[in-house]
Order: sequence, then C-alpha cells, then structure tokens
Amino acid sequence: MATGEALLWWREPAVVRRFVADLLQSEMALLRPSGWAWPAATQGDIHLVRDLQADSLEMMSLFAAFADALPAQTPDMVDTLHEHTTWHGWAQVLASAMEAAYAHSGARMPMRFRTSGSTGTPKSCVHAFGDLVQEMQAMAAVLATLQLPIQRVVSAVRSHHIYGFLFTVLLPRIVREQPVPVVNLQGRAPLGLERSLQPVDLVVAYPDWWRAALRSSPRFPDGVVGVSSTAPCPEDVAQAALAAGLQEFLQIYGSSETAGIGWRASGAGMAAFQLHGFWQRVADAPHHLQRTHADGSTARVALQDALIWQADGCFVPGPRLDATVQVGGVNVDLVQLQAKLQGHLAVQAVALRLHPFAGTPRIKAFVVPADPASGDAALRDALAVWCRQHLAPAARPVHWTFGPILPVNAQGKPTDWPVDLDAA
Repeated sequence: MATGEALLWWREPAVVRRFVADLLQSEMALLRPSGWAWPAATQGDIHLVRDLQADSLEMMSLFAAFADALPAQTPDMVDTLHEHTTWHGWAQVLASAMEAAYAHSGARMPMRFRTSGSTGTPKSCVHAFGDLVQEMQAMAAVLATLQLPIQRVVSAVRSHHIYGFLFTVLLPRIVREQPVPVVNLQGRAPLGLERSLQPVDLVVAYPDWWRAALRSSPRFPDGVVGVSSTAPCPEDVAQAALAAGLQEFLQIYGSSETAGIGWRASGAGMAAFQLHGFWQRVADAPHHLQRTHADGSTARVALQDALIWQADGCFVPGPRLDATVQVGGVNVDLVQLQAKLQGHLAVQAVALRLHPFAGTPRIKAFVVPADPASGDAALRDALAVWCRQHLAPAARPVHWTFGPILPVNAQGKPTDWPVDLDAA
C-alpha cells in the first residue's frame, strides 16, 4: 500500500481541479435549483463570473463554500481568491492551502467537508487527514482480504463530499504503490454502464444510481466491484448487481459527521456491517461510538441512526435519529422542507414522506390548502412551479395529495397516506 508522499493528493493538479469543479457545481446547483449548465469546454479554465455568470450574491456563496473547504485561511489566500476568480485559480489556492497546512500539522491537518443536502444550512464537518488515511488503509485491507484487486476507480459521486473524497481521491492512492486511474462518470446516466467499464474496476456510487444502472439489465465485465454509500441500499439492489456479474458489492456505513464506521460485503453473505477496528461501542451511550484517532487519542461521536447490534459485534442501521432522508444521494431535511413549503401563501399545513415511486425513493406531500375552495389541479401546478424555482431537484415533491386535515391514525398521531398514481 502506498504511503508518504503518494498520499499528498493536492500535489496533483488534475485531482485538485476535479475537487474544486465538484464543489463549484454542487454549490451552483443549490443556488440555481431551476437548473444551470457547467460550461462544455472544461479543458480550459473557467471564469466564475464570465463563464458561470455568477452574480454578486452567488459569488458570496461560492466564496463561503470554497473557504469552508480550506484547512486554514490567510489574508494572502483570501486576496488571491478575489483576484483570481477562476476554476484553476481556486484550485491553486486549495493546493497551496493544503501544502501549508500539512507542513504545519502533518497528519493532524484538518480536512473540512460540508454535509450534502438540498434544504437547511450546510454544516461543516472536520476530520484529521490522518484519520481519513487510516480509514482508507482499513478499506484497502478489506479489499485485499476479499481478494479484490483494483485497476481503476470509476466514480459517480462528487469528490468534495467525504464519501467521494475517501473512495475517489484517497483510496486510489492507497491500494497500490502508484495511484490507480480515476474515471469520472458523474452526471452521466448509468444506462449502458457496462460499456464504460473494464475488468477489475471499482465503481463508486449510491443506491439510486445503482438501481438506475440495473434497469438496462447490464452484464458487467469480470472482476468489477461495486461500492454504495450515502443511504441504505436495499438488498434486492445489491443482489441484482451481483447477479449482473459484479464480483462483490460493498456497502459503506457512515456520514459526513463520522466518516466511515463500518462495511459489509453482500457477495460474501454478510447480513450486517462490520465495525472498523478504530471504532468501539460505548456502554452508557447507545447513540454514540468512541473513535480511536490515528494519533492515538479518543473521542465520543454522536450517531445519526440508531444501531441494532448483533451477537458477533456487527450491526445493522436502525431508524434515523433526525428527520433527514436521502433522495438520489442527497440529504433532504424534511423538517426544513416542511417549513419552506408552509411559508407558501396557498399552504395552511403540509406533511412529507419518502415514497418508493417505481422503486426510486422520492418525496410525496399532503397539503391542506389555505383556501378550501381552491382547485387541486391549479394548486398542484402552482406549487410545482414554485418548487422548481426555489428547491433543488431532490427536495421537490413528485406527488401531491390535498385534503382538509393532515392524515392521522386512530390515536390522533401523524400517519402515512396512500398514493393515487393518477394524481401527480
């Protein structure tokens, strides 16, 4: 496994530019929920104002998001950001910031990742660089134990989020002495995926992407390994991927706040997740784990899910401890989304649920109109237009139900409601 300078990813311009491009595209998608296009000529530099046409308010958001990714900020870096508002210019700033921070802190250098989401305020999560390396060294050992050699990494995820960073930036530099190539399929429809793959590829994606890829009944080349994270992957998806020829299907459990916690290999028949060795259960705090960091220090870390423990020390994720759901690999906070929708003048109250439309989880909404006399069709159209203007695609309800009161059960508690597929 590679060590030392091979891990200093910021010294490779193409990797840094991919990281910055992913960050800019992700932020612009939040700023322009109705849609926008990354310039086609990505071989050259891109000016954020001239080419992306970012206005002053959007530039403020881009500055904030980028500054949040820096391990540290200096007046010189801030000045350079304002003087060189280009994709490549910001990539150089990031590389310089990483180099300076690593020279000062070494493996303790902070790496900052924003939570991925389409509602609410993004949260910055900080991890020591050495801890992330420790996790990917553990995953490289898992691949070796399972006899899964890797020749390329094929990515369908953004590298500036922690899952994408770990598996498409760090892991390629750890599994072999020389970094393995990374092929970026992000943004491309996964239909016909097998034509983009070669034997012994590692494909890094998320459950909805895998589900879409399997609709065309692919037959994968020999030795291809699939990886899935960001949300629980239904077992039927994992088994369908294996039946299509994957040598193994790995599921990773973790979050932006915790990084990776455990893994399981569906092809090896693992029904539960194996805890990484640097995590331990906390007897008096069931919703916490203790992390032993790469430097030997320890800390308690809060979990987003309740964990159901097995007799052998493995676990399966239980219900979320908050109101976050995953849509297409993106976190959506239903409490935040509910508040936004209830701010619409035509809405008195709204309830939201995740629903498996044709096997693809999307959000459905039950709305109590502010005007009982309003027509359902007109209100549905008005809300759909408003959502396209104000919400990112993952947060937009795809099915609307209307009624005089929100649905409750016999005990008066909020309950689910049926979906009429004839009503969009």
